[in-house]
Amino acid sequence: MPSLRSVLKRLHNAISLISRDRVGDIDFMDGRTITDTSGRTLVFSVEAFISRICEGNGCFVCGKPRSQVPFNDEHVIPRWLLKRYGLFGKAITLPNGEQHAYGTYTMDCCMTCNSLLGDCLENPMSEMLQGGFDKVDHQLRDPDNGMLRRKALFVWLCLLFIKTHLKDRELRQHRDPRKGVARISDQYAWDMLHHIHCVARFPYVGGELAPNVIGTTRWFRIEDNMVVDQFDYFDLTFDHTMILRIGDLGLVAVLTDGGKCSQMLRDVLFAVEGEVLTMVQLRELGARLALANRQLLNRPRFYTAVDKRSDDVRVLLGAKPNPGLECEPLDPDQLGEIMVFALGSFLDNLEIDGVGGAEQVTAIIREGRSSFFLDEEMRFMSRSIAKPI
Repeated sequence: MPSLRSVLKRLHNAISLISRDRVGDIDFMDGRTITDTSGRTLVFSVEAFISRICEGNGCFVCGKPRSQVPFNDEHVIPRWLLKRYGLFGKAITLPNGEQHAYGTYTMDCCMTCNSLLGDCLENPMSEMLQGGFDKVDHQLRDPDNGMLRRKALFVWLCLLFIKTHLKDRELRQHRDPRKGVARISDQYAWDMLHHIHCVARFPYVGGELAPNVIGTTRWFRIEDNMVVDQFDYFDLTFDHTMILRIGDLGLVAVLTDGGKCSQMLRDVLFAVEGEVLTMVQLRELGARLALANRQLLNRPRFYTAVDKRSDDVRVLLGAKPNPGLECEPLDPDQLGEIMVFALGSFLDNLEIDGVGGAEQVTAIIREGRSSFFLDEEMRFMSRSIAKPI
């Protein structure tokens, strides 16, 4: 099994291709699909991504059809997580509110890509995330290899996100067929997920992931006596934001902002830096980041570049600089709606300024002026009872 360091090096090339003068030797992709000499698809165009991956029945990584290569099942939530937290007999809540058993929550993947993802990403992530918050925090902040690990973590988060939404192609919006045969994914704009898929494929493509591609990602220690489950996955699909709990580690990430949401919410992130959060607080932070991504105006311009300077073709996924920060002003109504959605499973147990009950709490949260981790002075508060801010 490859070591974590050797795998991370595969995701990292110390030389930035676009920093050199000979940019004429680099092909900046303009929406085309490109393959190498062996026929391996290095870059799917948006159209090819939609037709071959989202609407086709080929491998979601390489795109090859069943007629060419053998397939097996890839667990959407990695098997090592299912085993570690005893999830095989439990269920995940789908976007339509239905339950789906973790053990059968799988998708088609060719055997070669399935093995590759296991060796190059899942096994290293299992190792890195095994020691809980303290170990993860130490590794991600390590001055020598922290950036490599953050890149690998971001690729893994993108892979998890894209798998859950590609899986939605198979799942009906309504269990009762009398209500129609629409799929959960029918409402998705697949072109908006193209970049996330590009990042998720990097174990297959190899090359370099530029640091400015990494979205706003934060990790926290989680202590929560109200929530028994040690694993939780939740995402805000259309805002490309995900929230993940693995034991005492909480992760929140925006996948398509290039880190700009950290600038938009600088004061909020500063207030929670180094604090211990509950799951309600982690979900609220995810909601605030999701809104920031929605209201971001000068979005990053992601691109793929293919280096032609050697026989060993290399790929760079980068973001063209978009200086400054342009965003819409905070919309309390949108924040309230996102928070209600993100906190849905907790509403029965929440209280705001002495007011309890799901219906009343929901009405207050919808106003977009309450917080479960910020007090009236925008300072962190550890209590679970919220007050308007």
